[in-house]
Amino acid sequence: MAGETQIISADDIATDDQKLKEKVQELTGEDVSVGPTEIGKFFATAEPMVCAVLVKKDSDGGAVRVTGSNTSMQNIVTGPTEKAGFDIILIRDGQTCMLLGNPTIRYIRRLQTR
Repeated sequence: MAGETQIISADDIATDDQKLKEKVQELTGEDVSVGPTEIGKFFATAEPMVCAVLVKKDSDGGAVRVTGSNTSMQNIVTGPTEKAGFDIILIRDGQTCMLLGNPTIRYIRRLQTR
């Protein structure tokens, strides 16, 4: 839906894999797996199985951006001067997630294809 945010604070669950998994399952209605922490590659695009990304806001400079499907762009800016914390950004059907710069992330993938 246009104007609806797809960015959710995850400060309280970012270090607990089970709670993170449960939260994303609650938000998406899908069974998911949480991937390892990694440094995003500049201009990388998330694969179609990714339904959410956990983003460390005070990591290296960059951004995680979701566009498409007639919704407003969702964007999390990262960098050493950003406020410390974690956000989840959801990726819905018909949307694309792109990494700009080198943010620290964890991909959260659907367990089943659509």
